[in-house]
Amino acid sequence: MATYTAILEQDEESGWWIAQCAEVPGALTQGKTRAEAKRNLKDAIVQVLAAQAELTKAKSKRRTIVERVSVPV
Repeated sequence: MATYTAILEQDEESGWWIAQCAEVPGALTQGKTRAEAKRNLKDAIVQVLAAQAELTKAKSKRRTIVERVSVPV
């Protein structure tokens, strides 16, 4: 089991909670309550990671290099 960082924000107009995962880009959801948003985020994380695993399988016939790059700010 892995642990991730949930970022939760409450929309002032609607009152809904918006949740995203710091470590999993694309894992973004919402809920009427904070608890619902967290439950939905867990599902979103699982779905994004599963999709990423499928993409990795599809790219397994490619040569992939991962490098760090510096960007002046």
